Amino acid sequence: MKQEDLRSIIYGGKVFLPKTIEGVQEIVKKEKRIDIVKGEIILSLEKLDKILEIDEEKKEAYVEAGVILKELKEELGKRKLEFPVDYDETKTIGEILATNVLANRGFRYGRAGDWVKELYIIDADGQLIKVNRTDFTDFIGMEGTTGVIVKARLKLISRVKRTATLLKIKLEKLLFLK
Repeated sequence: MKQEDLRSIIYGGKVFLPKTIEGVQEIVKKEKRIDIVKGEIILSLEKLDKILEIDEEKKEAYVEAGVILKELKEELGKRKLEFPVDYDETKTIGEILATNVLANRGFRYGRAGDWVKELYIIDADGQLIKVNRTDFTDFIGMEGTTGVIVKARLKLISRVKRTATLLKIKLEKLLFLK
């Protein structure tokens, strides 16, 4: 394992920052016990931060798990597209899918997992597996316990023009005091 992929942290644990999917595979193969609860090993995918493809015609984005939502939104905005999961923009796509968030517009657009066409995960043996819709429930929302999400093909929509209306009313009128 490359020295740049391994960093020591307090309490004797390890932090891994792989830059490639092959690096993730190598870590999973060598470190058989990735235990988030005890903090023995932390696997951060923040370096897997590439937007691999945006297909405007199909309305799809193919991204690595470390892509930050804000950066994806900015890229999609240039193309008048959007990923409708409106969540904390500092989170990565991997985090959003691993927890299957129900975000601000969740009642209209559903959970994050509803916007995934395909996933690529690293299983416990370090194998890269393409997962289709029928098996998503085994990985999306499982917080990495069944596999490490490394890439996803996301469904997009045309950017929606949103408006908000503010109503200014005096408290006295609201309470019928005048």
